[in-house]
Amino acid sequence: MVGDGDNADDIVQDTFLVLYEALDKGTSIEYPGTWLYKVTYHKSLDCLQRKKRLIPLETINRSTIERQEASSERDTTSLEKMEQEALINAILSRMKPRERALLALYSEHCSYKEMAEATGLRFTSVGKTLSRALDALENQLKQHGYEAY
Repeated sequence: MVGDGDNADDIVQDTFLVLYEALDKGTSIEYPGTWLYKVTYHKSLDCLQRKKRLIPLETINRSTIERQEASSERDTTSLEKMEQEALINAILSRMKPRERALLALYSEHCSYKEMAEATGLRFTSVGKTLSRALDALENQLKQHGYEAY
């Protein structure tokens, strides 16, 4: 969701610190998985607000990928995978944070109820919002010659 591994690591660490502090205070957490998603979502939003960073699709530069290929002995498959990941990250960075969160939760096989609780959306809005986010992702991938599955 934040598009940066270091920031994601910090968010995970902060989330578990909040969990530890909550449990240390004796707070009862009925659904720990959903609780963790919700805290992670809000910490990710905070990070995005601090960074206000978008990765334009135009910054995916083939010459950068070609230099990486020349400097290492990666096979064609891993190079293509890196290119696909860069494209997906760029597309996701242009989406609204709530849409990115829903896509991330969807990829984790969360239920609509869990998605609603984690993002603060109404349960009845999750399906439509997720569907729009998936359609937008698919359309962007098609524009760049990829097919979503």
